[in-house]
Amino acid sequence: KSIRQYLEQCCVFYVTTFSFAGITLVFFNTNKKYYFFLLSAIGYLLCMLIIKIINRQTQKKLLYKVYIKMDKREVFFTAYMDTGNMLKDPFSNQGAIIAESTILEQIIPAEIYQCISDNTEEKIADISPYWASRFLILPFTSISEKNGNLKAFRCDYAVITSDAKDTYVVKNAIIAICFSSLSSSHIYSALLPPDILYNRR
Repeated sequence: KSIRQYLEQCCVFYVTTFSFAGITLVFFNTNKKYYFFLLSAIGYLLCMLIIKIINRQTQKKLLYKVYIKMDKREVFFTAYMDTGNMLKDPFSNQGAIIAESTILEQIIPAEIYQCISDNTEEKIADISPYWASRFLILPFTSISEKNGNLKAFRCDYAVITSDAKDTYVVKNAIIAICFSSLSSSHIYSALLPPDILYNRR
């Protein structure tokens, strides 16, 4: 992909090769066999440490800052790019952002949010035709639930910023509501669909 990446991979290859060769020579030239178990334990711990560092760096690259504007209300939050999030609006085929309920609670009126919480969304049209026009029901399939539905709203637009400061504007972005926590460590509070940055409007 690039000269830099090629050189980095060459360095990793040669360091690994020479290290393995050196350790092998130590085994052949010593009578202390417990060295094998000691070095194996150290190698295992180093591998686990490296994997943990790599996973952290990878996760950091998949975190995005999101700003949502909806009817003069706005909210900022951190979202994770989830390649397994295939939730879409079946009519427009547009991918949906899955956000924790605390985010939606900040940008929709209290009486509308109460209808969503109480599963009485049919009352939304009586309260406000405007919010009823933004309300969506999105069908989904998961391992735990084969035929489920998520309630969602279509916002004015979403501004998504990556760690590299790249900015994407998604008009009429769809925000689906999740009433459970999406991150055990609370690093992010929403999941982005993988195609949202490519199908932005």
